[in-house]
Amino acid sequence: MTHRVLVVEESSTLRYILCRGLERHGLEPVACEHTQAALSCLDDSHCLDGLAGILLGWPGVPGDRDHELLTRLNTPDYSHLAVVLLAPEMQPQLMAWAQGRRLSAVVPWDTHGEAVGTLAVLLRPADEARESPARNIRILLVDDSPSVRFFYQRLLHRDGYEVKTCADPASAFELACREHFDLAVVDYFMPGENGDRLCSRLKSDPRSRHMELAVLTGIYNDEVIRNCLNAGAVECLFKNEAENLFLARIGALWRSIRAHKAVALSHQRQAAILESAGDGIYGVDREGRITFINPAACRILGIRDPDEVLGQSAHVLFHGINRDGRPVPPERCPLSQAYASGEVMGGWETVFRHRSGRLIPVAGSIHPLSENFSEAGSVVAFQDVSERNAMEAQLHWQAEHDELTGLYNRRYLERALEAEQARCQATGHRSALLLLDLDRFKYINDTAGHPVGDSLLVEVSHRLRAHLGEGPVLARLGGDEFAVILPQTDPQALEKLSGGLRRLLHESTFRVGERNYRLNLSIGAAWLGNARETAADVLASADIACHAAKRAGRNQFHVYDPNRDERAFMGRDLAWADRLREALQQSQFQLHYQPILPVMPQTTSREHYEVLLRLEIAPEVLTLPGDFIPVAERFGLMPEIDAWALDRALAVLRDLHGQGREVVFNLNLSGRTLSDIPTLERIRDQVLGSGVDLTCLVFEITETCAILNLAAARAFIDRLRAHGVRFALDDFGTGFCSMSHLKQLPVDVVKFDGQFVRELHLDATDRAMVAAMNDIVHAMGLKSVAEYVEGPEVLACLQAMGVDYAQGFYLGEPAQTPVPPARGVEMQPGAAPGRVIAAPKRPLH
Repeated sequence: MTHRVLVVEESSTLRYILCRGLERHGLEPVACEHTQAALSCLDDSHCLDGLAGILLGWPGVPGDRDHELLTRLNTPDYSHLAVVLLAPEMQPQLMAWAQGRRLSAVVPWDTHGEAVGTLAVLLRPADEARESPARNIRILLVDDSPSVRFFYQRLLHRDGYEVKTCADPASAFELACREHFDLAVVDYFMPGENGDRLCSRLKSDPRSRHMELAVLTGIYNDEVIRNCLNAGAVECLFKNEAENLFLARIGALWRSIRAHKAVALSHQRQAAILESAGDGIYGVDREGRITFINPAACRILGIRDPDEVLGQSAHVLFHGINRDGRPVPPERCPLSQAYASGEVMGGWETVFRHRSGRLIPVAGSIHPLSENFSEAGSVVAFQDVSERNAMEAQLHWQAEHDELTGLYNRRYLERALEAEQARCQATGHRSALLLLDLDRFKYINDTAGHPVGDSLLVEVSHRLRAHLGEGPVLARLGGDEFAVILPQTDPQALEKLSGGLRRLLHESTFRVGERNYRLNLSIGAAWLGNARETAADVLASADIACHAAKRAGRNQFHVYDPNRDERAFMGRDLAWADRLREALQQSQFQLHYQPILPVMPQTTSREHYEVLLRLEIAPEVLTLPGDFIPVAERFGLMPEIDAWALDRALAVLRDLHGQGREVVFNLNLSGRTLSDIPTLERIRDQVLGSGVDLTCLVFEITETCAILNLAAARAFIDRLRAHGVRFALDDFGTGFCSMSHLKQLPVDVVKFDGQFVRELHLDATDRAMVAAMNDIVHAMGLKSVAEYVEGPEVLACLQAMGVDYAQGFYLGEPAQTPVPPARGVEMQPGAAPGRVIAAPKRPLH
């Protein structure tokens, strides 16, 4: 749409020039000779219709009509009109009037050529100005002409720039040193000091030398342009060039400034990353000379001043050694070879030499470094893994040893038993396994308390170890049970050793506190080497023999006799197996639900429970999984039991979701189930056909070492995870089997074994272990759950460590219906329905 502009000017010549200028800008001029005609036009609705602006020549001696016109234009009815006053001088009253009105400007007579351009700027649609993107740079505009400053400030504002103006070089220099500007546009000819001199001063001062500079001039002169460029300006702008060309030149400067800012920001980020990174990072050229090194690397290597190692050989300084500290030549050093070849090398571990001479185990990676599209060396990132190695050694020790006594544990014994059984089968030698059980030890625990019982177990373990010497393998299986692998022995030596062990305890006095205790020992033994038996068979036989020794009157020794002992104990297990089959057929199992709560408050309506299995052996008398699962495993019943539990849990979950409750269930799957492909297919069909929200289902993988078909288990997990089902790794931290499965199985949640959690508030080692495991879990992007939370002190420790979820009697006991705790993690233990016999070793299951 063409804008109509009222031109009010007494001089016909100037009026003609102004009208032609308006036409060149695509505007339609309407000429008036005097102010009275302009007032009449404003009174005429036909004339006013379509009128967009007024170009008013202000007389040297204004009359009443002139002031009346300004007053009229200041009213709301005419506030939409753009007004430019051509004044013989910049009078304060006119400047104040223009500044107080939204679309107004004052232009001096001697620069009347700028009046039309200024009006054109004012007539730009408001929405066009709003559409101009914010340029995010600040411009300092320096010009002694008020009209020039006004014109270019409006023009640049319209194009999205933030502009401040100054009228002279002195105030401009002071402002540039006080505030941040990205670009200075400086008029060349100014009184007192030309623009090139101001540019030199700006480039010389550290507070303003970052600015890009452009000089604005009204003439095209080689000397002027040369002086500007020599003074540091990067662009010459001309006052008589078209607005679009001017803005295009400013736009090019803006893009350059933006690119420089991006590069500077990238350098700052890289420097910040290097400065703040916890890993050691250094760079080398192709010859292995250090080009940069960050503070973490200096700290790890004992380097006080990074400048002192720049240009030196990394091989000579710290990594030209083997793990024994002996020198290694560069041609045999993998790191030096990687520098020279520019190859990527990840996952390596070696040792670096600290400035003090000690060796530091490190792990890291090497990547080639490119500059200007050519290889410029390598960047090396490394970590001091001393603590990790110590933690792995601790985990390894803990995976194989009993925490209380320091003896080997059941896991180690089972592996050692398998190795000894294989050796005996291969060589024909005879070895024996002894199971040792303290007689009536439970009575001591119940009467004197568990601390006394623990002290006695520690003392017994010390005396057994001293008596056996280094040859036999001695392990604590749990509670008051011990085991001994006696290699290459015979019946006479076996009889002699067992008699010596029984006498050792029977004839000794154990003093704890103010009391003395005497202990007796029942021993069962079984021979290794039978080609048809596995290590598990030998362990079961020794267990049967130990029970036979107890039945014979305690403090006895019994060697397993397959013809006599097996029938008795097989009859007992068969009875249990029949009872479990009957329980499956008659639904005598029960599901109980224990809450799993977020350690820190969360804004979620989801309720989370672990589904636990109980067997009702009499009305309101329940037995826990620890009593029947071993038999179910031996007779292959666990897949059926797991499938039954899943079917019932899905039905309950479906009902709860139908009631509008957002409930999540955790269900356990045994290792035997995860190894049985038909059962996995059945469970998969149960889950996918259940109709429940599958994101509300979590399968806990237990007995991870018993997963015999990892490929099938992983395929099963991958298939269900694709539909939203999540998986949790249970009992994490009890050994390397869990660590291995954490890497091999795609789980979402990790549950820490309760032995590390129960006394977290009392044991610094447990706190260190849980904190380390929690860091590992979070580093892998997984969620953590702590079991055995039995008091507020434990919960406080978990909160401090950042563990995600907690479970235990303090937060809620298992119940027959999923009932949310009343006060979240502050809830006190409640009573569970039904009387539980055989005190649970693991409260959560």
